[in-house]
Amino acid sequence: MATPDEVNALGRSNPLSFANVPKELRPSGWRYWAERVTEAQLREALAGGVDRSRAVEMAAGELQSEGYTRWLDDHDLLSDAGRPVRGWSSTALARWEEST
Repeated sequence: MATPDEVNALGRSNPLSFANVPKELRPSGWRYWAERVTEAQLREALAGGVDRSRAVEMAAGELQSEGYTRWLDDHDLLSDAGRPVRGWSSTALARWEEST
């Protein structure tokens, strides 16, 4: 598993960094996904016994995570097990975003 710098050293013509991650897939972009939560997703989250605003946040977080995973997959940054390669976790993305 490679860090972003190691992936770029493998010969990518366009080096990737967290700056390449679309803004809606970054942790601060959760509102983009909150607007896209369906009633079915909301009902599922509400079944967990949380209030409506928390249910929206939960469902939006799941949509955002799925979107980030698809982006990683599109850029060959998932392991064979479907996990982000080293250095590309959502936690690393959040730390990067907080530091910028």
